[in-house]
Amino acid sequence: MLKEDRSYIYILWGAIGAVILFHGSLVWTTMPETYDAYVHLFFADHYAHHWFELWNPKWYTGFAMTGYPPLVHQSIGLISLGIGLKPAFSVFAITILVILVIGMYRFARLWVSPTAASLAALYLAFASCIVETLHIFGQLPTLTGLSFLLNALPDIYKGIRWRSNSRLIMGLSLMSVATAAHHVTTLFGMVFFVAPVMGLAWLDYSREEDTHPGLKTYLIALKSLLPRIIPTVIMIPVILAGTIFPYWYWSKKDPIAQIPIPHGSRDSFFEEPTSGLMFFIIPLGLELLLLPFILKRVLDRRNFFLGISFCLMLLLGTGGTTPVPEKLLGTNAFNILTLDRFSFWAAILGCVFMGEYFARTKQKIFWGFATLLLVIPIVNLPKFRPMQPQAIDMQPIVNFLTQDQHNRWRFLTLGFGDQMAWLSTQTDALSVDGNYHSARRLPELTTRAVERLENAKFKGVEGIGSLRQFLVNPEKYYLKFIFSNDKFYDPLLYFTGWERVQRLENGIMIWQKPDISPMPSKINTKVYPPLHALLWGTIPFLAVFFALLIQGYVRLIMPQNQFVYPFTFPVISGRFRYFYYVWILIIGGISGYMIYPFLFPQKQSTPEAAIKHYYDALDFKYFDKAYAFFDKAAGLSYEQYNLERSVVDGVVASYAKLNGIYPQVTRISPVRAIAKVKTEWVTPLDKYETVYEHELVKREGKWYIIPSPVKDSKPPEVLIQKSTILYHNIGRRTLSLNATQHEDILDRPELYITEAALIQSDTSYAIVGEIQNIDNSPAYITLTGTLYDAYNRPLSVTNCGMTVKHKLLPKETTSFRIDVQFIETGTDLAGKIPVKFKLEARGLITDNDLFKNLDCMNFYIKEDSINGFLYNQGTEEVSIPQLLTTYTDKQRRILWVENTFLRESIRPERNAFIRCPMADITRMKRIYQGGKADLFVNGVPNYLFIPKETGVQKDFIPAYFPFLHGFCYFQTNGYIANPTIY
Repeated sequence: MLKEDRSYIYILWGAIGAVILFHGSLVWTTMPETYDAYVHLFFADHYAHHWFELWNPKWYTGFAMTGYPPLVHQSIGLISLGIGLKPAFSVFAITILVILVIGMYRFARLWVSPTAASLAALYLAFASCIVETLHIFGQLPTLTGLSFLLNALPDIYKGIRWRSNSRLIMGLSLMSVATAAHHVTTLFGMVFFVAPVMGLAWLDYSREEDTHPGLKTYLIALKSLLPRIIPTVIMIPVILAGTIFPYWYWSKKDPIAQIPIPHGSRDSFFEEPTSGLMFFIIPLGLELLLLPFILKRVLDRRNFFLGISFCLMLLLGTGGTTPVPEKLLGTNAFNILTLDRFSFWAAILGCVFMGEYFARTKQKIFWGFATLLLVIPIVNLPKFRPMQPQAIDMQPIVNFLTQDQHNRWRFLTLGFGDQMAWLSTQTDALSVDGNYHSARRLPELTTRAVERLENAKFKGVEGIGSLRQFLVNPEKYYLKFIFSNDKFYDPLLYFTGWERVQRLENGIMIWQKPDISPMPSKINTKVYPPLHALLWGTIPFLAVFFALLIQGYVRLIMPQNQFVYPFTFPVISGRFRYFYYVWILIIGGISGYMIYPFLFPQKQSTPEAAIKHYYDALDFKYFDKAYAFFDKAAGLSYEQYNLERSVVDGVVASYAKLNGIYPQVTRISPVRAIAKVKTEWVTPLDKYETVYEHELVKREGKWYIIPSPVKDSKPPEVLIQKSTILYHNIGRRTLSLNATQHEDILDRPELYITEAALIQSDTSYAIVGEIQNIDNSPAYITLTGTLYDAYNRPLSVTNCGMTVKHKLLPKETTSFRIDVQFIETGTDLAGKIPVKFKLEARGLITDNDLFKNLDCMNFYIKEDSINGFLYNQGTEEVSIPQLLTTYTDKQRRILWVENTFLRESIRPERNAFIRCPMADITRMKRIYQGGKADLFVNGVPNYLFIPKETGVQKDFIPAYFPFLHGFCYFQTNGYIANPTIY
């Protein structure tokens, strides 16, 4: 016995040392690549500077800090005052892991021997569930709550079994600390951890006098323990509510009401093997191989309650693989919770009996080596499959936001991943986006299943639609600057009226929206009762203080009962070992099914596989990998392939995200195949479908694609000469910290709204019309329409988005269509029908993006489509050509404006065919024709800008094309991705 006692102490100290050395050497390097670490640093930064402030204005136009328990963030913030945020995160993480290892030993000691418990703690130090939670997910609050919960459970057990008030108080004090760190752990811990421990105390107490108790003995024991069980059951919810009372108050007064956001833990793991790997296989790790042993032990009579908890969590952790978790949790909870937390908790319970197995087996070295062998690839998983963009140097962005009072406007990041939170910690500037979706309250965000605007492209059409609302109506949020790390969004920014400003030295492109007013000196903030701020700022640390005080008092002063392990290990029969070998084969096969495609995808085993992986490589711009799928016998060199690819541009070629691919083999022989491939591409502008036919050949057991020839045309001229009028606003601002002086401000250009009307199309509404720049300087225009009902109540305020030309040369006109989005105001339209509108046009003199050399050629109307050619007569390649088609009635009053983007780019002196379906204007109903009282330009009535001499010039507008119900005419616009710098 003495030898065992001495050995388990050494093993426990070895587990603590392993945590410090292993995780301490990793956490600093893995932290930037995790999902949540930067979010927790952002919260910690808030507490470091505003400890008692419950409102954070930096995200979502402001949000409540009471939406997340504060202990972890307050602790990191306090430590960071001396060593900085990132070191503070690392120090706190290592401290918590040490507490967690000790807690695992103490918790395991309830079920197994001291040696097995110390081995369980040692295994936990390297367990895949801990490695993934800290080094992949960065979920430090989850680990903190769990560490204090595990340490509380032995005291709760001893308090109930020995009927000791002091022990119960010790356990409950630690539960309060767990609640202050992560309330969800305490909430579910009552069911999955505390209840089994109470059941264990009851069973053990029943067997103190009788090793084979009957029902009467159990009932007598239960009656004796109820005076301890009932107060404990009551006190845990009281602690849960009292420790973080402001959180529950916030949840009641401002409940979360948003569309559920998809999460991989709710997938069917057989349909999505990568989700199964990430949220089930990796957390359980080696426990899957030893699952029969664990199940046999947890379903032992003494461990009955723990077995129920373990099996239930294991089942819930399977996500959407079966319908059972949704039925158990309910549809609402199923769609809100991330179910990987259940597989994580199941793995924690399994660690107890992993320690017992290691204590029994003679192959300890083998299992130790297997544990390390599993951990290494998990730690390096982001290296194999990057989960975040490459690290971004934030200092140039911070410098930009601090100069010239740029922090007086809000900003938005695109393509930053979770690094957007790290930017927010380094600047006082405010963002309209954020990285904690539970705190969102803007209806533009909560009505769509989009977690963040910055990664909107990964949510397809819904994500782009949510982002577009902010880009079209930035005035509502004082949004002026966008920092883009992903060129995917560039066309959307351009066609919604944003301008490129400069590319920073870290590669980030800055876009700005002209004519946005700065935020007022005092922005609206939500005021919370002072008592809530006091409770939020003091209770978490008071919980820690009293927990330490109570622990020290009870352990040092109160007499300690000697804990005796009640039972020896049961004998494992030989039959079970045979079953165990069969189980290893089964679980190995299932794990291999999920892991093998991830590590060794069969890319060219079938024609369909070759085509899918070829398009997948194109989607991620891995052109060297895409070239590897071509048949080398075709004679296409990699240099030639790159050359041919470089001359193909356009919205699909350069700005598309693959949303779906459906290959169909139409003809196949042993060595050749013909496949028809339908693809769906989500672009920032629209959703496109393409259909291609590929010929494939089989060589040495692999299928290769025979490359198709690239169609190219030669321009008629070798050298193009164009006379160009260039504009540049150099300003006259002096070197002063004062705001822009009046002498530096250009006059607003004169505009004239030639026509505007409110049109109803089925159940939607739009304001259509035409506007002209009657000034002698180029103009950037913003059109804002406001709808009113019959009682003159405003229903919606919306800007014109992409169906307009935002830049107009002198005397140039553009048609426009303002699509009304009622969701922006959250207005209930029941009984409130738009009957009229007001339209305001604002202009600024501009000198950017004035390319106007795209012309229409040979347009004709055939059946239900418009056909023709767009010709580029300029010196720049038009990456994305745009065609505005204006439909009028027979009196030539505008009824509708349609917007079409050509998929391919147009190089200089070349043309491209375009076909677009005709709009059905018979569905368009004119509701209201705008008059003098409805149209305004730069804040004054529109009629004051009527040209007195020359009138409204329309000589440059293409001819009207007649069709059955009226006329139409065409205007062009274009986005140049890489303009020439002169």
